[in-house]
Amino acid sequence: MAGLQNLPIEVVLHIGSYLCPKYTPSKKLLHNFNNDRLIQRELCGQRQALVSLTRTSRRHYKLFTSFLYESVSVHSGLKAPRQWLSLMKTLSQNEDLCRLVKQLYIHLDGEHALSSTDVADYEYFTDLIALQAWLKKASLPAAMHSFNTFELSSAVLFTLVNNAQDFILSAEPLSLSGILDAIHDMDEIVSTQQTNKSTMSSLKSFSMRKTYTDAESHWAWPRERLFNARFIDGAKNLKESYIVGTALQFHNWSSTHLTTLAFNDSSMPLPILANAIRACPRLERFFWKKPIRRDMHPYAVHPWLILGALGIRRATIRTLVIDFNGTCETDLQSPAFELSTFTRLEEAWVDISVFESNKANFTDTSSDPLNPTVVEGSPLIRTLPPSLRKLHISGSMNDFIFDEVLWLTRPRNHEPRHVPAEFALDGGYLDGDMFKLWDYRNDYEHIPTADLDPQPFLW
Repeated sequence: MAGLQNLPIEVVLHIGSYLCPKYTPSKKLLHNFNNDRLIQRELCGQRQALVSLTRTSRRHYKLFTSFLYESVSVHSGLKAPRQWLSLMKTLSQNEDLCRLVKQLYIHLDGEHALSSTDVADYEYFTDLIALQAWLKKASLPAAMHSFNTFELSSAVLFTLVNNAQDFILSAEPLSLSGILDAIHDMDEIVSTQQTNKSTMSSLKSFSMRKTYTDAESHWAWPRERLFNARFIDGAKNLKESYIVGTALQFHNWSSTHLTTLAFNDSSMPLPILANAIRACPRLERFFWKKPIRRDMHPYAVHPWLILGALGIRRATIRTLVIDFNGTCETDLQSPAFELSTFTRLEEAWVDISVFESNKANFTDTSSDPLNPTVVEGSPLIRTLPPSLRKLHISGSMNDFIFDEVLWLTRPRNHEPRHVPAEFALDGGYLDGDMFKLWDYRNDYEHIPTADLDPQPFLW
């Protein structure tokens, strides 16, 4: 048991998926464990411990069952088909195990459908036929005529999702047809099997991750949007939603309990994003990370529009991340926007392009009130709320932003200015106790490193 406690839970799960009495991993399969890129980094040279633990796991089955199935990580596809089939068989035979699952992670790798030709392994083909025969005997009609992994185990998956607190579905790299098939299968599970007694009430966190995108993938967006919205709207106690590389669309959002909305390389028009924000009256953490490429993402939302949409939640937002990887277009007209309106903001990570795309005139408070001096500056930097503890400005630096940072970190005549306790800045390098910009302005004013925190804190 001591060896079990030291192994990552993903590795323990893969071991546990072979606990069926007639399913013993072969030496070849144990070798495949070491080559599986999903868990290779987790093994850390513990192959011998893995083999030893596998040999003795049945004796300790009842002792660590609850711990074993608390987190389920399924790697479906060409890399680990036998693990998938064995796990589904184990869980299908025991609904109590399904109810133990608190974290469910399903990873689709390669083509979605599994058939005997995908893996040149006679044992795998035998396993597949045996599992199909068992499912027929169990009277699961959806599994009778298909080799599709989700159709083989839709009832089990729904039971898992319905009891899990954290559900992650990722795909890399799937073809367009594979993406559509996978999303369709999962959507069918939720829409056809959900009942009044099965409302995913335990689900606290939902993630949809698609880390591969091509120029044609936008054709999959309508199905992705509805699928994501079904989870977000259906799980009444959901607190966190992470949408990575996929789309989200829900025109008539009901009020949710979401406190976290995170979008990474996601696509949606501004009205849909605004509706999502409006449906989250308790929103505390908002993440938006997306390089703007209009050829790939026709729904490119300008950062100032995002900030404007978030204005309705300025009294609840505590964490704000807007990162465009420095690719934001700066030729668009930007409204005057003051960050001080976010009265509870504690952490902010904002792309430099957001700061430099908006300049406004301010009255220099140190100038003569009868003859005030008007200066040009950034409303965001010059209106930081007192509640802000962490600030990270990312992206390439320019003269305007550098001057604004100098204004912030070097107040004249003891002017009252709020400098966040943790302040990180990209676009330069450290030289002794000074922070210098790349390639220019290296001969005069620099920012003392004491005013900077070089470590990112959010992303």
